[in-house]
Amino acid sequence: MVESEPTYIIHKLYGCFLFCFTGRPNLFWMTGFFNPQGFLTAMRQEVTRAHKGWALDSVTLYNDVTKMLREDVQNAPAEGLCLILVPLPCLYIN
Repeated sequence: MVESEPTYIIHKLYGCFLFCFTGRPNLFWMTGFFNPQGFLTAMRQEVTRAHKGWALDSVTLYNDVTKMLREDVQNAPAEGLCLILVPLPCLYIN
């Protein structure tokens, strides 16, 4: 089901409200970002700032692919973040 434009905008504004006033969400929907590369760079910058003496160029991304569903994520990781992608019907993970 495709949301109508006003409903979509209301959901986006509600998400921004929650992010600003209740803190960072436990997971992020990666394909929903306009600029996902910029988001990943910002995450690397945040981790670099948390560790004194680290250089941004030396921080690398580490991916751990799991079978977790959105409902299974109860807490955000201590460092980094959880991303959710759109499931592809042709992609099978054993």
